[in-house]
Amino acid sequence: RIQENIDYFVYEVSNYLPRLKFVREAVVLDHEDELYKILDDIDKKQMDKYIYYSDEILDDHQREIIDSYIKGGNNKKINASISNISYDDDIISFTAETNMPIQLLINENYMRDWELYIDDQKSLILPAHNTLRSIIIKDGSHSIKMVYSPEYLVISYWISGGALLISILMLFASAKNMIRKL
Repeated sequence: RIQENIDYFVYEVSNYLPRLKFVREAVVLDHEDELYKILDDIDKKQMDKYIYYSDEILDDHQREIIDSYIKGGNNKKINASISNISYDDDIISFTAETNMPIQLLINENYMRDWELYIDDQKSLILPAHNTLRSIIIKDGSHSIKMVYSPEYLVISYWISGGALLISILMLFASAKNMIRKL
């Protein structure tokens, strides 16, 4: 759990686009410049219909997930819903139900420090429009949890724990030497 002295907050911005929105179409562009040109000229209808990804910033696993989603194409009418939304200091959780595999656009900044769990199985967050988060959900009802877990925090816990252990050992060694001298 993130300690209170770290300046990072999850917060809700009311009345600013949907926080979570289902989007059917995915488009992978070769270069970031193409993406930025499209985003400069885009209208709301297009934004509601497509999520754009730049191939330049996708890793192999992300590219594979998006390619698989695109190839699976589906012409059904989307029947999807979000419920049980919960925001905590370092966790966002909700339930998503859908009748087909679908992308969920999350109106939050994309950062690699977030981990995604769908039905308690680790999954991948994708960089939608290079700045927002996107996840691909299979059909059915799913419990989704995003956890803020920055690598630096885990490393700092290990360093602090190691330093504490060394300090305790040195304290015991020092106390042991003092007892011997008596």
